[in-house]
Amino acid sequence: MKAILEFNLPEDQRQYEIAYQAYDMFAAVAHFEDRLRSYQKYGHEFKTAQEAVEAIRALLHEELNIRRINIHDC
Repeated sequence: MKAILEFNLPEDQRQYEIAYQAYDMFAAVAHFEDRLRSYQKYGHEFKTAQEAVEAIRALLHEELNIRRINIHDC
C-alpha cells in the first residue's frame, strides 16, 4: 500500500512543512513526555508551581528548537 500527500506549492507551503516535520514533532512530543514521566516517577526540585510551569515550557521549546520546529507561524 502507498500513501501520497500532495500539496499545491507555494500556496500550501506551511501545510507541506507541517507534514514534512511530522516525524520530528512526534519525536519531540515523545521525548517531552518521557521527561514529564521522569519528573512524576523520580521527583523534581521545583519549589513552586510557577517554577515548574516555566521549566516545562522551556523544555518544550528546547525540544522544538533542537528539531527546528516553529509552531508560531501557523
